[in-house]
Amino acid sequence: MNKQFDFTGRQFVEKMVSLWNSPPPDGTVDRFVAGDPDGMVTGIGTTFIASMDCLREAVRQNVNLIITHEPTFFNHLDDLAFNAGDPVACAKLEFVKEHGLMIFRFHDLMHRVQPDLIHEGVRLRCDWPPPVRDERGINIVRTVARPLAELAAFLRDRTGGKVVRYIGDPLQLCGTLALCLGAPGYDTQLRAFANPEVDTVVIGECAEWAAGEYVRDACACGRRLGMVLLGHRNSEEAGMSWINHELARRLSVNLVHLDVEDPLHLCD
Repeated sequence: MNKQFDFTGRQFVEKMVSLWNSPPPDGTVDRFVAGDPDGMVTGIGTTFIASMDCLREAVRQNVNLIITHEPTFFNHLDDLAFNAGDPVACAKLEFVKEHGLMIFRFHDLMHRVQPDLIHEGVRLRCDWPPPVRDERGINIVRTVARPLAELAAFLRDRTGGKVVRYIGDPLQLCGTLALCLGAPGYDTQLRAFANPEVDTVVIGECAEWAAGEYVRDACACGRRLGMVLLGHRNSEEAGMSWINHELARRLSVNLVHLDVEDPLHLCD
């Protein structure tokens, strides 16, 4: 690889993290999960998740520092011992070593600061006003009301998704949206449902037997409540695309965004 920058992966990450002046929470997953962070940077890329296709594209574009939001090795902590000996994890790690890649997980800080950096990217992609945090700590967006089915299609198109599902009356007007992007857990989703002003909860992924059935029963009990289930990638990719531009603007450095497609497919 040809040297393009005069700093190491560690130096860039330290500068990036310092932009938000927020100490990491205890037990943070934000760390280098693979590669030598003291290697010189040849190119920088952001991505929702460092899939094999993403890693190959990084190599093609001479990117050796990858800023990823989600785990690379199939468990939240990126613990290599979790799937030691697994052929897929081993192949991925070998590819990283072969091409001198550095992978930094950028997750907790992005959700910890205000505004939530993932939410900010999504709301800008959707042309929504800034969200307001309610008393339960949930980001609420108030926007022009549209039918639930139309909202689901709008979100599919804006996020580049192939598969987006919803629960509720397709004709129900939705204009007060609670954002539960990614996979924040049922406790967070339940706090979103608890706000009586919310007519729709926009979720990345959930336990369908819990959140999904809550919404179905809420409708059966007479509450006008809908849920749009985007899928994890579709609910957060826009945030990583936006942070790419934000880092370029604030650090005056060129970055590549390594998009990954919605992994789900529709049956004919």
